[in-house]
Amino acid sequence: MAIKESNALDLLKGTDIIVDGLDTMTARRAVNQASYALKIPYVYAGAIEYYANISTFIPDETGCLYCLVGDMEDNPENTCANVGVSPMLLSLVGAIEVREAVSLATGRQPRLAGKLMHADIDVLGFDTFDIARSDACPVCSAAPSTSSSESDELSITMLCTNSFSISPSKPLALDLESVVTRVETQRLLRRKTSVIIKFASGISVTLMNTGSAVIKGAKDKDEALSVYHTLVSH
Repeated sequence: MAIKESNALDLLKGTDIIVDGLDTMTARRAVNQASYALKIPYVYAGAIEYYANISTFIPDETGCLYCLVGDMEDNPENTCANVGVSPMLLSLVGAIEVREAVSLATGRQPRLAGKLMHADIDVLGFDTFDIARSDACPVCSAAPSTSSSESDELSITMLCTNSFSISPSKPLALDLESVVTRVETQRLLRRKTSVIIKFASGISVTLMNTGSAVIKGAKDKDEALSVYHTLVSH
């Protein structure tokens, strides 16, 4: 399921530490807001090509992601799907995130609390900067807003594998047997909570009973949504 403002509080409630594995600023803003509303530390990381930014935000102790990026939006031309990301960089970033999370879990001060690490493995460069807490930040310097103006529209994201991840705004309760009996397919792999559907056209769909799906082989978002709607009726 895609995380967003409308469901971030419910999905993250009861979590001890949030570790970022996201690929959009929209999702990260929702996580950042929930992090401060629920008082949960947030280990942030973003990576593209050979570059990465990593930080740890601790409610009531450091600034937050909004203090760092403000209202920055995703650049559709500079996505993992378009320009890629080095697997070596992801391994490095993941290891640093785990190091920060372990520090939090064991009561030690994270090295990147209130700091931003910028990594460039193309030149093997690593720089660390202090992050100032903004007095005007609407998230960590004021009462966090937990309201959402989002509709019940589907969330669709293009992944690095040229697949499309589609999620409803709220979990569904699909009858997967009913789904597979009404579509003509070339191959099926049934599991308890999901089904993999392979169409003769070459498109494959991994569909969860919650309504979330990963569609591979679609030429664009419109085709991916068309396939999704063939399987899932709201």
